[in-house]
Amino acid sequence: MKVIEVNGLVKTYGNIRAVDSVSFSVEKNEFFALMGPNGSGKSTLASIIATVNPPTEGSAKVMGFDVVSEAEKVRKVINYIPAFNFSSPYLNGEENLMFYAQLLGLSRSKAKEASKIILNKVGLSEASKKLAFTYSSGMRRRLEIASAFMGEAPVLILDEPTTGLDPSIRRTMMGWLIEELSKGVTILFTTHIGEDAEAASKVAFMMKGKIAAEGTPQELKDKYVKESTVYLKVTAKMAKLTEALKNFSIDSKVLETEDGYRLYSDKPEKVIPLIVETVDKIGCKVLEIESTKPTLEDAFFKMTGASLG
Repeated sequence: MKVIEVNGLVKTYGNIRAVDSVSFSVEKNEFFALMGPNGSGKSTLASIIATVNPPTEGSAKVMGFDVVSEAEKVRKVINYIPAFNFSSPYLNGEENLMFYAQLLGLSRSKAKEASKIILNKVGLSEASKKLAFTYSSGMRRRLEIASAFMGEAPVLILDEPTTGLDPSIRRTMMGWLIEELSKGVTILFTTHIGEDAEAASKVAFMMKGKIAAEGTPQELKDKYVKESTVYLKVTAKMAKLTEALKNFSIDSKVLETEDGYRLYSDKPEKVIPLIVETVDKIGCKVLEIESTKPTLEDAFFKMTGASLG
């Protein structure tokens, strides 16, 4: 059963096509990730499916309901968590969740009970009586993610839910989502973090408003990355070093990371000593270097030539 159906969807802002003729479908109980850098159109696409943003052309349906002509019916079967902060800074954590739960149709008593359980789940029990504006950015995001687990909506639409969370909390949150799948929930998830998309059953790469590729995480990695990934952590990054590293990477593709580089080789055991020697000659030092299995981020970079950062 197709829970989400998107056909020829277009969204324009003046001359800019934020979403450009996108079509895809999400099956019942599937965890579908839209993965791409900021500005790729994935958040706009999610907002259209969630009935927040009308399309310019094309159509989208959720549980068989059209997102434009049957928007109210769509809203009754989804729980949408946007990328921006939507919790009230002047309500405390418990009040925020209770307000959201009552919007979903829960009685006040059930909303209060559910709020306590979910606040404990996301590690905010001790902060439940504090006003949201006193929360750190990570706490505020956890509070908003908690809203996804209120009610019994069969479809979750989560736009960049892990942004601002530290890696351990991100992994815990992915576990929460997988638990929801066991209840028969269908999930549409947008992210620019390749590691998070690894948990999805299907991934669509988005770039410049279009879907560039689609498949399971393993299918995408097998198709676009045939070689090993060499991860390099260095004391400093510089243009001269970036250029030099291209000599050791297949197709001269070098991806800059937060603390170093990724490059690609079918003979990592031979190039690693040469890379260390080259880095040393340029005046930097290698802090860490290893050969790893390809990731979705590697596949995205090899396919599009663009970074997710």
